[in-house]
Amino acid sequence: MKKIRLGFIGTGNMGQMRHLRNYATLPNCEVVAKRSDASNVGVLFDPAHFHSTPSKTEHITAETAKWIKHVHVDNMPMSPAETTDCNTARLLPGDPASAYDLVDLFGRFEKFGYKGNYAIEMFNDELWAMPPAAACQKMFAAMQTVFSKLP
Repeated sequence: MKKIRLGFIGTGNMGQMRHLRNYATLPNCEVVAKRSDASNVGVLFDPAHFHSTPSKTEHITAETAKWIKHVHVDNMPMSPAETTDCNTARLLPGDPASAYDLVDLFGRFEKFGYKGNYAIEMFNDELWAMPPAAACQKMFAAMQTVFSKLP
């Protein structure tokens, strides 16, 4: 059986909130994963959606980290979530205008034993306008600004 992953979609300020209130915070997603009582259910963490919720970095604990099965790599500008579209305003790792220090954020996952994968998820018009090879090189270089500093 393939793994089923519960996506932490961060509905805090998005239209889906009226349909998916249970998934508004990281701790809510952890509760749903636990209650499923299934070994193939977990949480997908995405900083862009994390930014649009009331979740805080301190919600990432050893207990929470063990439910995270996959992490998207992206960032958001320091502007308020209410005025920022998490599907078009994403920033590359290492961008100085970023809301999160991804080395610190992902370092928390590593510290608490996260062993899953990281994958860049880049909704960014500038990158989409580039030739694919150039966009990939730029994303790879950006990923190195984070992952070369993790323990």
